[in-house]
Amino acid sequence: MITVVYCLLILSLAIAWKKIKYFFPEEENDYQQFSIVIAFRNEESALDKCLHALENLDYPKESFEVLLVNDHSQDGSVEKVETFIRTHPLLQIKLLHNEQQGKKSAVKTAIAHASFPLIATTDADCEVPNQWLKIYNAYYHRYGKKMMLAPVAFADEKKYFSQLQQLELGALMISTGGAVQMGKPIMCNAANMCYEKEVYDTLQSNMQSCSQIASGDDVFLLHACSQHYGSQAIGYVKTKEIIVRTAAQKTLRDFIAQRVRWVSKTGSYSDKFTKMVAMVVGLESFLILISSILAIFGGIAWLWWCVLVVVKFIVDACVIMEWLSFINKKSLWWKSYFMAAIAYPVYVVWVVLRIPFSKKIWKDRNYMYKDKKKNDNFADIK
Repeated sequence: MITVVYCLLILSLAIAWKKIKYFFPEEENDYQQFSIVIAFRNEESALDKCLHALENLDYPKESFEVLLVNDHSQDGSVEKVETFIRTHPLLQIKLLHNEQQGKKSAVKTAIAHASFPLIATTDADCEVPNQWLKIYNAYYHRYGKKMMLAPVAFADEKKYFSQLQQLELGALMISTGGAVQMGKPIMCNAANMCYEKEVYDTLQSNMQSCSQIASGDDVFLLHACSQHYGSQAIGYVKTKEIIVRTAAQKTLRDFIAQRVRWVSKTGSYSDKFTKMVAMVVGLESFLILISSILAIFGGIAWLWWCVLVVVKFIVDACVIMEWLSFINKKSLWWKSYFMAAIAYPVYVVWVVLRIPFSKKIWKDRNYMYKDKKKNDNFADIK
């Protein structure tokens, strides 16, 4: 029954994704004004690509501003931003400093200083395409959505570990778009989203219950928007030209830590459908892992184990192929999918088991753990 529910759920999301109309933007003479919000902490090595991508945006310079919020960086990130601001006087860039701790607080600081009615968000380790704002502008003019979500992909797939992450991210992207199409938005990615500033200001009181959680600003806002304005107020921009590229996690430890941060917030979500999806995916992974152990020791017949594994393998393959086709990376299927299918249940179970023992921090886990004994303020940056 768990496998049946899982397959129906995943296939429903994939079918809904296919029903989303591919967005072909038309040239607009009316340019909406955007405030681009980027919170950063210890991103010195990534900021160059991010800032130069913003510099190359094909959009009137007077119609957007960039709000960079420093969340207690301890490397050269601030100096790099200050240098960029001095050498690019034609861009409207503000460097702000987060007085509290955490990404949610950093975003709130930025929006409090935003001058324009539309907020576009990305991350400091991302590269936005040069048509990024033009596509959001065209989509907003055509559909008038209060919140717009768009796809994210990894930039570098040379390493095998990055290829595996690309497959997993693809499943998340298909689920994100499919859920919006179904009228049940469950997740989003702050690396590529846009919403009205008025929406953020209006919904602050609705998100007080999650104010103590350092991150998750994007998904909590998504759920609040859906509950307050209805799911029809949220749109998914399905076009390759708007894909934001980000960096894959370099090590397994970083990858697990990031997923623990994501999954640990599930219990704080108010949306029941989101919790149900998370529970079904988690239970299916536990089922596959436990049934494998039982089959080895004779607890269940190998035939039943094969049925469970093959059915899940085929259903997941349909979703992954849909994503790889969308980003023109079909070759990754035969290179990485078999290993991903084996590793995925193990990693999901491990992430769930790690949650009770993990620190709730939103960024730069390695840096803080490395200096935990030396840093008197460690408790303040959880």
